[in-house]
Amino acid sequence: MSTLWDFSDTAMTFDQSNYYFDGSVVEPITPGLSMPSLIGEQYLEALEVLQQTGILNIQKLGYFGEYPVSVTWVESSQAAGTVISQSPAVGASINVNQALTLTVSQFPISVAFP
Repeated sequence: MSTLWDFSDTAMTFDQSNYYFDGSVVEPITPGLSMPSLIGEQYLEALEVLQQTGILNIQKLGYFGEYPVSVTWVESSQAAGTVISQSPAVGASINVNQALTLTVSQFPISVAFP
């Protein structure tokens, strides 16, 4: 029986915290992206900004990847779908597809009973 991954004769080191694995390939993480301000943006526009800046890269999530954007919906006087707050904060260093949270004003919901 042969070993598929035998690195015993190499000087290869692998620091898992500095690499991204999507199920088929291992790529170095690109550190140092700066978190843009999303406050005041509509939710879908905020996602577009994250994609344009390279913070959200859907192609690198892989088949079993977790979507990195969490949304907390809250009642607010802001227009429905507006980003009210974000974590990490504006200017914080963030990696590609790092988990982040957006707090968004919720859409009004009404239920009618006959």
